[in-house]
Amino acid sequence: MLKKLIAVFSVPFMLSAQDWPNLKKYEEANAELKERPIPENRVVFMGNSITEGWSIADPGFFENRPY
Repeated sequence: MLKKLIAVFSVPFMLSAQDWPNLKKYEEANAELKERPIPENRVVFMGNSITEGWSIADPGFFENRPY
């Protein structure tokens, strides 16, 4: 019983140590973008996992473009 209580009370601490919503997924890519000059005309995509899949479905779409 004591082991179960310890396990239940330790879960919030374990979750807070992990990035379960994956908030830092693009942290490195965003840092790289901050180092580049901002082009006069640029496009910024905002979306979800469907938008993220575009680069897999049609990688040529993103080649040699300012986004």
